[in-house]
Amino acid sequence: MSMKNNNLVVLTALAVVFSANYVFAQAPGEKSPGSQVTTATIDPDSIKRLEAIQARYNAQILQAFQGNEALKAAMESELKAISEIRDGARRSIRIREYQRKYDSDYSRVLRAGKVDIAAAAREMSAVGSGLRFSVIDAVRLKIDFLPTNM
Repeated sequence: MSMKNNNLVVLTALAVVFSANYVFAQAPGEKSPGSQVTTATIDPDSIKRLEAIQARYNAQILQAFQGNEALKAAMESELKAISEIRDGARRSIRIREYQRKYDSDYSRVLRAGKVDIAAAAREMSAVGSGLRFSVIDAVRLKIDFLPTNM
C-alpha cells in the first residue's frame, strides 16, 4: 500500500464518538454503529492527535453515562439498527427520528457529566488536519473539509 493510501482515513471514529452525525461514546477499539463514512487525506501525526482527543472525550462520555446504562443501551441498539439500513433516504429519516428522540436525553447526560462538545470541536479543529469541526444542536459534531492549496 502506498504512503498516499496510508493517509486515507476513514473518519468513522470521529464522525463519534461521532456516529450518525451524533456524538456518542464507544469502548476503545469499537466501531461506531451508524457512522457516516468519509475519507480525507490527513497526515499521520494529525490522525494520532485527533485520535487522542477523541479517546479523551470518549472516556468522559462513557463516564457521563454511568447510572444511565439503559439509555445508553437503547441509543446503541437504535444506532446499530440504523447502521444496517442500506437505503439512503430511509436511513436519513431514521437518523432524524433518532435525533428527535434522543437529543434531549443525550444533552442532559452530557451536561450532567460536564462533557464540553464545543471544546472537543475546537481542539480537533486546532489540529490543523484540514478538517473543521463545529457543534450542531449542542450534541452533534459537523465535520467540514477545508479547501487545500493544490
